[in-house]
Amino acid sequence: MAIGAKAFTTSGTTVIHTGPVNFYGITLRNAAGTTDNVVTVFDNTAASGTVLASFGPLATAGAANSFAQVIFPAAIRAAIGITVAITGTTPNIVGSVLAD
Repeated sequence: MAIGAKAFTTSGTTVIHTGPVNFYGITLRNAAGTTDNVVTVFDNTAASGTVLASFGPLATAGAANSFAQVIFPAAIRAAIGITVAITGTTPNIVGSVLAD
């Protein structure tokens, strides 16, 4: 199966994939520019369970559009699915998840 990028925008919790999937990485842009946006990627269809990755804080004060990208050298297997959850004062993240 080919690796694909699934784009998302979230200010809370977003289910990216349901069912077993290989997680290769994530690209994030902090659209709000607040200092405390944290993104957590779960192996689940909810914002709970096994944490696959966590990123943040993603910006410094006033730095809208700060960017982060992580590509893993080998896939991380998500048995249940992939959910992205964001917390922060003004959460607003635009990104994409690499998976197959």
